[in-house]
Amino acid sequence: MLQINDNKILPYLKPFINLYDAGRHEYTKRSLHIKKTDEHGKVKPKYEKGDGPLTDQHYKDHLRGEYGLVVCPVDQEGKCKFGVIDDDTYDKEHTKEIQKKILQMKLPLVPLPSKSGGIHLTLFLEEKKEAIMVRKLLKCLREQLDLPKDTEIFPKQDKIENGAVGSCINLPYSAEFEKFEEFKRIQSQDIISNEKFYSLLKGYEKNDDTTQTTPSLKKEDPILKLKEVKEGNWHNTFRDAVASMYAKGLSKEAI
Repeated sequence: MLQINDNKILPYLKPFINLYDAGRHEYTKRSLHIKKTDEHGKVKPKYEKGDGPLTDQHYKDHLRGEYGLVVCPVDQEGKCKFGVIDDDTYDKEHTKEIQKKILQMKLPLVPLPSKSGGIHLTLFLEEKKEAIMVRKLLKCLREQLDLPKDTEIFPKQDKIENGAVGSCINLPYSAEFEKFEEFKRIQSQDIISNEKFYSLLKGYEKNDDTTQTTPSLKKEDPILKLKEVKEGNWHNTFRDAVASMYAKGLSKEAI
């Protein structure tokens, strides 16, 4: 793979680092030349642990195509600037459907191709946020897209323990100069403001609370029949109503 000279890299370096400002405590290099695939078709490249902390020079080398950069989104303060839903479904129709849902539902995710052939649904933030909150929002977005609960999200940890590295993810755009304008566009159009981040999180939490505390009732639901119960048949009606409450997930104490 041809490397790109520094004159072409420099105008894009700062915007790229701004998007993917990761934990600086450690990094890994991914070979761009040695690749294998497993039985599922997923690319299995060769990795090499970096020597020392992550620096701006490593981002530059990544864009030049010397290697692919693999980073941990969470820093040692437990904060992150971006998050990813890693959809490893290698199917073009599935990818189109996910992209369509994101547009229709106006979700704050940027779908980018992953190195393995899936898609990274990426959340870009204006400022670093607590990883625990970013993970919570990503889980809500994953649910909105009807993706399986075992679909990986990054960051995987709420915080990085002393001496730990944390789960890492491949960054895009290595030696892909023809796509560099794309992340400049992302920076100008798709970064989520602080206000929108908290608004989204609050909105999903509110919907979740409503779902848990106010189960939906159909017209024939036994719970509604409690209001119409007449003397003589109250026992059966009460029993059916309790069974319905259990089915909706209400605890014994709540009933």
